[in-house]
Amino acid sequence: MTPCRLIYRSIANPSTLDEKSLVNLENQSANHNRRLGICGLLLLSGDRFLQVLEGTSKFVNQVYGKIIQDVRHHDVNLLSYEEIVKPEFIEWDMKLVDLGTLDAQVQKLFREKYPVNNNLFLFNDDAFLMTSLLVDMRHAQSKANSCLSS
Repeated sequence: MTPCRLIYRSIANPSTLDEKSLVNLENQSANHNRRLGICGLLLLSGDRFLQVLEGTSKFVNQVYGKIIQDVRHHDVNLLSYEEIVKPEFIEWDMKLVDLGTLDAQVQKLFREKYPVNNNLFLFNDDAFLMTSLLVDMRHAQSKANSCLSS
């Protein structure tokens, strides 16, 4: 089976944005993805989601089919779907990062590189830029985690 990477964005429904719902979303997604061999990262900026999923195309497609119908968000918009050689997000079955809670120094760096409006990161149609944002966030999270464990 061919490994692939899928990136989409969506708008969260207000009931999804409380802390308990977000923790449940992350845990349920991680448990489900683990069983299917999928890894990924979900970014939140205000009420906007940007997510990357990686794994075998069969299971990534299956999960994306469920995501499209998930009532916790709407306006799901596929940005990128490509075959990959190796996954970039292998550290996490699913990791949720609220960009509004990033360290001030990390936020400053990201705000200089990525589009922002009204203090929120914009998840636009530029698939290359959104992939870059996700990969940069992976590196930032990995570095933060290694600093915490040192």
